[in-house]
Amino acid sequence: MATVIVDHIPNALYEKLRQAARLHRRSISREIVACIGLAMRQPIELEDTLARAQALREVTLAYPISDDVFTEGKTAGRA
Repeated sequence: MATVIVDHIPNALYEKLRQAARLHRRSISREIVACIGLAMRQPIELEDTLARAQALREVTLAYPISDDVFTEGKTAGRA
């Protein structure tokens, strides 16, 4: 089996993982593997995803935005 190291898990997420592991009587590592396995059961529909992205692009083309305005909006409110 492969080994994966996951860094920088937010404390709130780690606590949820810990609680779920306790509930399911698993180690945290086994709980993480179970969560990944569950997430990977969901099919990835590439064509649907691309079609949704294209539709969104077509809608947003009517609203051009400059790099300066985009950067201003992105950084607004940040310290």
